[in-house]
Amino acid sequence: MPSWAAALAILMQGNSPEAIQILLEEVQFSWHETLGVPPNADAGTVRSAMARLARAYHPTRGATQAQMARINAAYAHAQTEPGT
Repeated sequence: MPSWAAALAILMQGNSPEAIQILLEEVQFSWHETLGVPPNADAGTVRSAMARLARAYHPTRGATQAQMARINAAYAHAQTEPGT
């Protein structure tokens, strides 16, 4: 399991194992699609996209923890494996 998936599971500790499994299955996504940037985006563009999405989808603004976890996982993946 990729390290970002393990981090996602830790973030979702309050959920049942079945809920975590569903979330991990849904994490089969392209990080750049989630962040709304091209696959070859530079670090600054990725950072800006993350900040914009974090503001829009933060749980205190009515979004779910799963939405924010997906954004965080995409950002972590972009940092570790850019261009994939």
